[in-house]
Amino acid sequence: MKRNTANDARLFKWRTASPCLSLLPLLLLTPNPDQRDVLWDNHIILKGDITGRAISPPAFPSIRVVDDIPVTIRTRWHVTSAWLNTIEDGAWRPRETMELFVWKQAPSGGGPHPGQDGIVAWLEAPLRRSATGATYFGRAAYLHGIEDLDLVLGTDAKFVGFRHPEGSGSGTAYWMTSDGKNDHGRGRFHYYSLDQGGTWINAGIRWHNSFILYGYEEPSVPPSFFVISRGAHVSGGTISLSRVDDDRLVISPRRPIEVNAPSAELIVNSNVGPNSGAAWLSFTLLSNVTAQGVDQEVWFWDHVNRRWVLAHFRRADTEEVFSFRRYREGTVFDTDPTLFVAADGTVTARIRWFDRGVPSVGWTVQVNQAGWHAVLN
Repeated sequence: MKRNTANDARLFKWRTASPCLSLLPLLLLTPNPDQRDVLWDNHIILKGDITGRAISPPAFPSIRVVDDIPVTIRTRWHVTSAWLNTIEDGAWRPRETMELFVWKQAPSGGGPHPGQDGIVAWLEAPLRRSATGATYFGRAAYLHGIEDLDLVLGTDAKFVGFRHPEGSGSGTAYWMTSDGKNDHGRGRFHYYSLDQGGTWINAGIRWHNSFILYGYEEPSVPPSFFVISRGAHVSGGTISLSRVDDDRLVISPRRPIEVNAPSAELIVNSNVGPNSGAAWLSFTLLSNVTAQGVDQEVWFWDHVNRRWVLAHFRRADTEEVFSFRRYREGTVFDTDPTLFVAADGTVTARIRWFDRGVPSVGWTVQVNQAGWHAVLN
């Protein structure tokens, strides 16, 4: 254990050649029970170089800590929840809320824009806090989450940070690092400030803060046409799928004769422009069903291998929720997006709903939005 000066504010660093067994609780607590989609994943699992930086009063009332995020160009992220890992001094006590703040980049590039005018988003939300069972440096580790958010981020959002604004007792909480697997080789994009963001300090290499952002990416390419290949069309049209409003495409399911066949199926086509090599592709779905006991699948058509690929699965909700899946070229995130874009730019999604014991009759599928976003080379 190494304790540094307040001028550095990096209070702990521990190197281990392999993950210790006490990391298992973190694996079990990863907060994704319904396969919500990930906007950015810096890994929630602590291993490799374990490091922590203070994020709370009373010991560090003016500190701010951020890590970089890559909001896709020409789109917006809608963050619905965020999770991170911390350890805590023994006499430190959290309050019931936690802050999430986002800074834009400095005009000269590099780190965050200095000063309060660099903030592009800020919120304070109720805290969900669970002990993981692990300990580091004699301090207990906790999984922290803030949910039910409606935080919209544009491409000016470059750095995200977390803070306990009203920590009490003595000492502080420390935002821990992960192996940074999904940081794509970047290691110099962790910054901290000791004067509330007035000036920013580059932490150097090997800093990959442990956090996950959940939500959905706003589509920019509306559907050109759709086909209801299973079920009956009740109301709505292509325009119903193009925007979030009170106009929905409604489908009445039909009980299938075949085993394990869907009760309702919707095929949606769009065109993102000629395929010059897509660097980024995502499909966003906003929908609900009117009864419990329905599974939902999203499939993409692979134009290269001529097959459907299962992209997303979840239990359909009676409340309107977003589901989406995205692919990014050249990273460990997902799959080569060019597979799903035809030479002429056609992209096709198939959404299927399965009756898994719906107790009522007359239930329907209601789709508010179904669209794509693509970034072409």
